[in-house]
Amino acid sequence: MWHVLESQNTYTPLGIRFWDPVIDEQIGEALHVRAWPEDANQPVVHAHRTRSNIYAFDSLPGMRALEFGPSRAGTPTRAGEVQSPPANRGFVVEVTDLKRRYLDVGFRVNLPLPYRGVFLLNGSLSPPQISPKGFHLYSAPTRTLPPATTVIRGEFEDQWTGRPAPNAVLRITAEDDSIWYALADQRGRFAAILPYPTLIDGLASSPPAGGRTLSAHTWQLLVEVLYEPHHVADLPGTALKDYPSVLTQSTANIWSRLPEHGGSPRPDLTTQIRFGEELTLRTDGLAALRVSPSSSPP
Repeated sequence: MWHVLESQNTYTPLGIRFWDPVIDEQIGEALHVRAWPEDANQPVVHAHRTRSNIYAFDSLPGMRALEFGPSRAGTPTRAGEVQSPPANRGFVVEVTDLKRRYLDVGFRVNLPLPYRGVFLLNGSLSPPQISPKGFHLYSAPTRTLPPATTVIRGEFEDQWTGRPAPNAVLRITAEDDSIWYALADQRGRFAAILPYPTLIDGLASSPPAGGRTLSAHTWQLLVEVLYEPHHVADLPGTALKDYPSVLTQSTANIWSRLPEHGGSPRPDLTTQIRFGEELTLRTDGLAALRVSPSSSPP
């Protein structure tokens, strides 16, 4: 028979639930997550994965009083004293997917958080009326397609420089009003992976509505791009850009045709995708899709 002689409760100052918006599931493995003080770049602390697949940090610099007590900040201690909350400190968090399914991201976080529970990124691309289930990661161009999904691929180029447009964001609105996103990597490449939209016209009937086969179905898509290079911020200690600043760029111009061929900038474009086929977005006559910040000269 045994007895507990001593116990100690600890508090985790930062835990993150990563979420895949394509398949609407938690990302539970193969992520390398680390953090360091924003003002020092050292020491680097690596997150551990809990049994519920939360990536949690312990022993972050300056957070010991919050983690180990003797009591939680703002609660009475012995002799009626009240423990002061630890000083607010900024950290940089870096996320790398070891399986290359998702783009690597980096962001700042101030600890302690002003709320209990897992960290939720402000400025996420979730609709404002929906509480995000977790911290969204977006597909890398190298990702293998999950079942029952399709993909819109391409490469962004800056219209005025002719160079790749890294960190640009593709926004796709489908016929059913669902919205999907893709982020460009450092070479401007993107892959927007999304489930096939609902078959609105009753394809599930037998025979198919209108006599069409599944492979003959197409869906309309509205395409927009967020691209504002001067808005995208650097992070100390990493080559990655600040994730919230990437997600909150302004809507850019899209060039479906070059100016010398009679093209003009547009805020969006409409295209369609066919069942079973991938779609590649490009400017006529080029291998890439040209975009420019909306503030650029005409």
